[in-house]
Order: sequence, then C-alpha cells, then structure tokens
Amino acid sequence: MSCKGLTSIIIPDSVTSIGSHAFYNCTGLKSAVIPKSVKYIWSNTFYDCTELTIYGCSGTAAKSFAYREKIPFKYICEYPQNAAGHDYVKGICTVCGADDPKYSRN
Repeated sequence: MSCKGLTSIIIPDSVTSIGSHAFYNCTGLKSAVIPKSVKYIWSNTFYDCTELTIYGCSGTAAKSFAYREKIPFKYICEYPQNAAGHDYVKGICTVCGADDPKYSRN
C-alpha cells in the first residue's frame, strides 16, 4: 500500500486472493501479472494505480477484475512463449505487439 516506487509485480501461483487495498495508491505500478490460481480480487486492490495494465489468462478473476474496474488487460497463457519470454495471442505478442511468424491467420 502506497509504495510509490513499485513498478511491477508478479503474483506467485500460491496466492488465491488479493486483499482490499493491497496495492492501493501505488501510483508507479505499471504491470501486474496475476496467475490462474487467484480466484478473487477485492475492488480496491489497485485503487489509484492509474498507469496499471493487468496481465493474465482469459476466463480468470484477473480478466473479470480488469474488465469490471476498467483497467487495461493483456492476455498471457494462451500460447507458448517465444525465446524472449513473450506470449502470443492470435499471432500477436502480448508484450511487444510483434507478429508470430509461426502463426497462420488463414
């Protein structure tokens, strides 16, 4: 809470919920990777994190939370990672926006 220098977080797979105000007023927070294991995120968890993008999988609490709170969401987990550790969704890298040359759009 109120950690202005925090810029990114990766929630471990052992976490099942993220409590109210956990990252409240962390104004420097730009990215949060939230795994499938997280089943509930309180509504004020990321309050005042205006630059935040949440990274997660479709059909998860992370996706639902981002949609409900109007926080940008980027998909990961859908396709294998490339050598740089980036994930692809429908042939587009979720991190850098590059095309996956192995993906066929036909």
